[in-house]
Amino acid sequence: MLTTSKINLAKVNIFKDKFSKSQHILDGTAVTGIVLVVEMTMNYALILPLIVTCFSATIAAIFMGGSPIYSTLLSRTLVLAKRKKLYLSFKKRKNRSL
Repeated sequence: MLTTSKINLAKVNIFKDKFSKSQHILDGTAVTGIVLVVEMTMNYALILPLIVTCFSATIAAIFMGGSPIYSTLLSRTLVLAKRKKLYLSFKKRKNRSL
């Protein structure tokens, strides 16, 4: 039987796994962007809206299961290259047998 502590631990582990697989707000890029915008504009009233926007965009990306675009493109390219290599080797074998 599951107790509340085990259920809460399971929820934390699921949430932790989602954060470990993707970029989160504490990695520095969002904070660096906020600091740069505030320093360039000298408008300190932008800090809170920028933090809320970056945080909500990061959370949305995490829960939508988004992966970085370059990683996705690389994996697709590698799959296509492997398929092409297999196709060419199959075609070469077929031509030899004829």
